[in-house]
Amino acid sequence: MPANEQFSVPDEYLMFEIFEQEPLEAFPEEGFWCYEVTDNKGVTLRFSFNLFERSVQTTLLMNGRDVQTVCHEGAVSLTPVLEQGNRGLRGKFQFGTEASTLEIQVSPEIKVKWTTLLNGK
Repeated sequence: MPANEQFSVPDEYLMFEIFEQEPLEAFPEEGFWCYEVTDNKGVTLRFSFNLFERSVQTTLLMNGRDVQTVCHEGAVSLTPVLEQGNRGLRGKFQFGTEASTLEIQVSPEIKVKWTTLLNGK
């Protein structure tokens, strides 16, 4: 995807439907939004993205302690997943010949899966 193309994301209403809350932080003029949600097992997902930088970051926390943070550039799209009690997002990324995907589930429990294929065009 050429650098001048935009990163497509769900609107704020759909993001509210997915996370069931307003963003933890939002700076629309800078293209930045951050959401945080905790499941009933005590796992917290902090999810943020920047439209202009075409970047996404996921941080998983257990009992307030950072367990894993993944940052990725080259975001192409985030698509809502709202089906059969599952809520989440699917992300697509393209950076040169590298193709990556992101699957986030926030309900009924938090799950995050990143995958990358080299020469994935």
